[in-house]
Amino acid sequence: MNQLATSLKHFATATLIALAVAASGSVAAAEPVADPALTWASLPAASRAAFDAGPGRRWEARVRGAHAAVDAVPGDLQTLDLLTRWDNDFTGPDGVEISVDALVSWRLGGLADRRRGAWRAEAEARAAERDLARFTFEVEAGRRFVAWWERQALAEHVAEHLTEQAHFLAPARAAVEKHLVSQLVLSDLEVEVARVEIAATRLEGEVAVAARELQGLLGTELPPSAAGLGELDRVAVDTPNPWEAVRDRLDAHPELRALQAAEVAARARSEAADAEGGASLQVGAGFRRTGSDSTWAAALVGVSIPLGDPAGAEAADLAGEATALGELRAWRLRELRAEVDALATRYTAAVTQLRRVVDALVVPMGDRVVLHERAVLAGRAGLEQLVRARRDLLEAHHDLVQVAAEVLSHQANAAAVAALLTSGGQP
Repeated sequence: MNQLATSLKHFATATLIALAVAASGSVAAAEPVADPALTWASLPAASRAAFDAGPGRRWEARVRGAHAAVDAVPGDLQTLDLLTRWDNDFTGPDGVEISVDALVSWRLGGLADRRRGAWRAEAEARAAERDLARFTFEVEAGRRFVAWWERQALAEHVAEHLTEQAHFLAPARAAVEKHLVSQLVLSDLEVEVARVEIAATRLEGEVAVAARELQGLLGTELPPSAAGLGELDRVAVDTPNPWEAVRDRLDAHPELRALQAAEVAARARSEAADAEGGASLQVGAGFRRTGSDSTWAAALVGVSIPLGDPAGAEAADLAGEATALGELRAWRLRELRAEVDALATRYTAAVTQLRRVVDALVVPMGDRVVLHERAVLAGRAGLEQLVRARRDLLEAHHDLVQVAAEVLSHQANAAAVAALLTSGGQP
């Protein structure tokens, strides 16, 4: 039993990448969240709603802030300077001198458009980060759902075996009273039943904990249900590897989209920073009146040319960041493809193992138990041999449940991944 628990823990870790995309799939086929139970089909809609109502608000606020910044960027018309002057010459013939000047400063190089473009790109990058955060949230929801499902399947199997053992224990006790079986053999059988009862109690607790962890994440009291996820005794293995349909669609993975959006935003910021070093044009007019009969007007034109490039270092740094993000995206695509290839190989191994468990363990051990039961009834074998045979069959069934659960989770997860990538991962 301890070895089984260790194997299940390893399985949950090994399939984390698959579960990371499972909950985000097949949104169109999702059942209403108002159903009396939380199912695999309704999980995508439920997890998305929980994210949007909780942590998603922070990300949505950041996206709205970036969109608001686009409208807040000032135009290329930077300043309007007005200057008036009044002088009174008490000794000269001209008397009072009045002047009025107006000067408009215009930034050259399209800086305003580049700033708006940078904020639009930033809004897209933040939206992609929000989608990735939602995706990560749905990953955890899927992982917790399957963790519950695994424990529930094992608990049901142990409960069925316990019922069988209880039916077997009653006639054994009767045989002891008739002195057909020794008390020592009966004690061995009772110890075996106690071991199964302890395992059942432990699994019931794990099922309850896994359900509460899932409900706590989603903020719901709906009990989880395995409806639509598949049945352990109806595992279809004569089908193509489900991960083959996923590998060629990885370009739409939310993480890759987030990296691409961040690259575009960094490049847009670099272009905006580069435009900061552009020249400014000043255009204006002046009016002057001296005394009572001397008036004239003047046109003012000026150019402000920065010496050096004050924003060059920032622009170069942002351009380097954009290049680095592009390289990171290419590397992550290779890593994701390798991970999907590993999942495809793991699925093939699980199917092979499932067939071997059925053919080499479950079927022959089931026949072995029947033979021992007949031998015990005929008086040709001891009850202790039957107890050992039933224990071996229980362990074989544990292996069967574990591998069948792995195969089913691969199939469900791969189908959900393919649906997610086909739709672009959009809600």
